[in-house]
Amino acid sequence: MKRRLLIWVMLLVLLGARSAWAQGLAVGSGTITSLSVGAGAPGFLGAGPVWRFLGDGSDGAGSCSGGLSGANHMYTTFTIPAGQTCSYSGPNVPVVIRATGLCTIAGTMSVSANTGSGGTTTGGDWGGSGGGGGGGAATGTAGNTTNAYGRNGVQLTILAGGTAGGVGAAGGAGSNAQDPTIQAGLAREIFDFGYFWSDGGSAGGAGGSSGGAGGKGGQPFYLVCNTINFTGTVDSSGQAGGNSTGNSVGAGGGGAGGYVIFSAITYAANTGTINVTGGAGGTCGAFTTCGVGGPGGNGWKAFLLIQ
Repeated sequence: MKRRLLIWVMLLVLLGARSAWAQGLAVGSGTITSLSVGAGAPGFLGAGPVWRFLGDGSDGAGSCSGGLSGANHMYTTFTIPAGQTCSYSGPNVPVVIRATGLCTIAGTMSVSANTGSGGTTTGGDWGGSGGGGGGGAATGTAGNTTNAYGRNGVQLTILAGGTAGGVGAAGGAGSNAQDPTIQAGLAREIFDFGYFWSDGGSAGGAGGSSGGAGGKGGQPFYLVCNTINFTGTVDSSGQAGGNSTGNSVGAGGGGAGGYVIFSAITYAANTGTINVTGGAGGTCGAFTTCGVGGPGGNGWKAFLLIQ
C-alpha cells in the first residue's frame, strides 16, 4: 500500500517522457475525431501523466473470467478470454487496469448492472445524468445529477437529472454527457490534469408511491497498457428503471451511461464494442395513475495513443 501511494505521488509530480494524444473521442451519440484542449498540439487533446503511466507490474500476469476483486490493478499482462465476462461489483469508483505489456479483451468487461453486478447507485460526474422517476399517487423522484469537484473543493453541477414525474405523469429524460469541444474545462479535468477518482453515469430516480427502482449508472473503466488488443466488449451502460407494480405506482428512471478510456502505446486491434448508452425508463403496462420513468443519458468513450 505504501509503495503504491509513493508511486501515485511520484506520478503526480513527474510529467514523464511520453505524451498521450486522443485518436478519437465519442460523446453521447456523436464522434469527435480531433480536439484542441489544454497542452495538446493543434487538432489533438493533451493528456496528463495518469493516462501514460503503465504501472509497475506488481500484480503479475492477470486473467479475469468472473468477478474482479479490487478496482485498481497493475499487471504485466491482462486478459479477458473470448466468451468470458469479467465483472466488478464494488462501490462507486472507476475500475482501472494498467499493464506494462499486452492487454487483451476478447470477452466482456462489465462495469454495468446490465451484464454484471456493478453500477453507480448515486450521482455521477462526467457521464450522463439519470432519468426521472414517474409519478404514482405521489410524485416520483428526480434523476441524479452529475457533479464534480473543482480544485478549490467546490462542487459543480454539470448536468441536472431528469425531472420527477407529477402524480401519474412521466419522469423527464436524463441528459447526455457534455461535449468537451463545448465544455473544454471538463475535458481538461479528465485528460490534462489527470482527474482520476471518478464516478461515471448517474442513477435514475425512483417511481412515486414506492414505485420502481431507479436504474444504476455505468461505472468508468480505464485501460492503460503498453499494447491493447480489443476485439470484445466493454459495458458501461445504464440500467433500465424498474417497472410499475400496480395502479397508482410510478416506474423508475433509467440509469445513465458511464465512460470508457483506453490509452496505449500501440493498438494491435481496436475493433470491439463499447456500450455507454443510457438505460430505458421503467414502464407502466396496463396500470393506471402511473407515469413511466425517463431514460438515462448517454455516456462517452475515448482512445488515447501514448507517444
